Amino acid sequence: MRKKVYMWQPNYIYGKDAYFPYSVGALAAYAWSDIYIQAHYELAGLFYSRMPAGKVVASLRDPFICAFSCYTWNFEYNKALAKMIKGLYPRCFIVFGGHQISVDLVMREAESEMFYVDYFIYDEGEIAFAGLLKSLSQGNDPANIPNISFHDTIRGHIFTERQMVLNTDFPSPYLEGIFDKMFMESQYSFSATLETNRGCPYSCGYCDWGIYKAKIRKFPMERIKAEIDWFAAHKIDLVFGADSNFGIFERDEEIADYLVFKNKQCGFPRKFRVSYAKNSDVRVFRINKNLNDQGMAKGATLSFQSLDTKTLENIGRKNISTESFTNLLNLYHQEKIPTYSEIILGLPGETAESFRKGLAGLIAGGQHDSINVYLWEMLPNSALAQKKSLEEFEIKTLKTPLNQYHCAPLENDIQEFSNIVVANSTMPMDDWKESYLFAWMVQCFHLLGLTRCISIFLFFEKGTSYDCFYKDFQEFLKEHPETAAGSAYAKAKKMLDDVLAKVPDAAFTYYNTVFGDILWPPEEGGYLEILRDVDRFYQEIVSFLEKFHIDDLLFQDLLEYQKNMVRKPSDIEHTVVLQHNLCEYFEYNISKYSVSIKNEQCLFTVKAKKYYEKWDEFAREIVWYGRKGGNTLYQKVAGTNLYQ
Repeated sequence: MRKKVYMWQPNYIYGKDAYFPYSVGALAAYAWSDIYIQAHYELAGLFYSRMPAGKVVASLRDPFICAFSCYTWNFEYNKALAKMIKGLYPRCFIVFGGHQISVDLVMREAESEMFYVDYFIYDEGEIAFAGLLKSLSQGNDPANIPNISFHDTIRGHIFTERQMVLNTDFPSPYLEGIFDKMFMESQYSFSATLETNRGCPYSCGYCDWGIYKAKIRKFPMERIKAEIDWFAAHKIDLVFGADSNFGIFERDEEIADYLVFKNKQCGFPRKFRVSYAKNSDVRVFRINKNLNDQGMAKGATLSFQSLDTKTLENIGRKNISTESFTNLLNLYHQEKIPTYSEIILGLPGETAESFRKGLAGLIAGGQHDSINVYLWEMLPNSALAQKKSLEEFEIKTLKTPLNQYHCAPLENDIQEFSNIVVANSTMPMDDWKESYLFAWMVQCFHLLGLTRCISIFLFFEKGTSYDCFYKDFQEFLKEHPETAAGSAYAKAKKMLDDVLAKVPDAAFTYYNTVFGDILWPPEEGGYLEILRDVDRFYQEIVSFLEKFHIDDLLFQDLLEYQKNMVRKPSDIEHTVVLQHNLCEYFEYNISKYSVSIKNEQCLFTVKAKKYYEKWDEFAREIVWYGRKGGNTLYQKVAGTNLYQ
């Protein structure tokens, strides 16, 4: 009788959508391509969701090996489940691998907290996992298998040789039928992972690719196209590209072309989301234009992480020039291709001032639609997580509940945690707190759009920098908690204080059933809350805006234009008449001053594509799905005075 193997890569469910467990699927596809393993092992189960642990254990039948792929979003769940399995099946071998497994973790916890784990796998796991299956069946010494560690009663804890896997001619879990049963029996719709290459040429210190820098290894083109055929045949809506730098190779255009071809041919896949090459170029633009023209783009990434020179040096990063960034943004803007940028809060060398100016610099460069500000999570296999860096930069971390956004809170779920950096030698915790709240301000009011037009106007007409405007606005909200915006700010600040004080159940999330049974990022939650009382919001900020001494008639027009550009659930078609050329002004003054204010009548029509009766539907489609595309504001239809 063949020995039973069970594998886990549990993730959260997003509405009715789940992800195929690609990592463990890839390990299984490689292992079961071996004739010996086929003869001696049965892949008895693949688990992809956070089912109650008791229900999972009850479904097992005489497990020989239980293998877990560990990430920050499932580590505690995996540990609790594995411990339970070991208690019921003490002769079952427990195997842990994935990005959350590091040598430091194993040395610290393998024989104490994680005593129930028999084998740890490091780095890429296909070869190590297959080797372990053979060793356990044949009774061979596992010390000859690279990239694993285990406890031996005589020799102590053994770490085998670390070897970088250079081969990528691996069988595909999709094409080998690993997911077929799961796909047919599941109640969920699945999103798929597409891996066209593996590795990263960069050494960003915060990333857990960085500690094992290696050349990029390509998967065969015939495999890639066959997988895309599989996605199309199985009507997969979203394909997530696992590459670290899509667009870095010429052949990536061919891959994008084939995705578009299959979409034209049969309607699937519908969307393709991927991390593009770090120093984005014309090739990446062509790929995005091709996908966007077919309605498949999820937005182009123009990432920075930081704009501070010393910080970039500390993290081993180099950005494209500000001029190149602005030129690329203009190119994407002309083609109406969504873009988004990323900034990480708390990196070594960053100060509160440099962080503010970095955010403002991206906006001044033309990035008005989407800047994702991420909290720096200390990944255990990253270069900056090593003892030398922690001491050099005086890095302080805080264990907080995991920030898992846009999914429903689960009752009696096992709590996952993040290890967030909250201070370093150049950014004490008080500065970090102020920076967090400043980022909340910029995301809530500028990037989601509540004051975007006003601040753009002040930037060009009054010389008010974006960091000064939002810093002053932040002070106004502190002093006026009775206002709609002040109340939202106070809630964000209380959430932050509670998390830092480790108040039970405090997390970097916003939850209100009015907007659905969903956990929201705090800035999106604040935005939605203000939007429910949007007329009051604009009345209350007049006293703040008066300090900028805008001509009365122009000020009335500016406020009217700003209010009408913000999407609201119950909007109906209506025409707006202004006495200044603000439509033209805001269409062309994005990253540079091209059109001046004129005293001439401007007439335009706002027409919502959809009327929303319920806030939860509006929140999901416009704020969650539409944020990266800038859909919280109405977009001008080319060649017309219509905004949709």
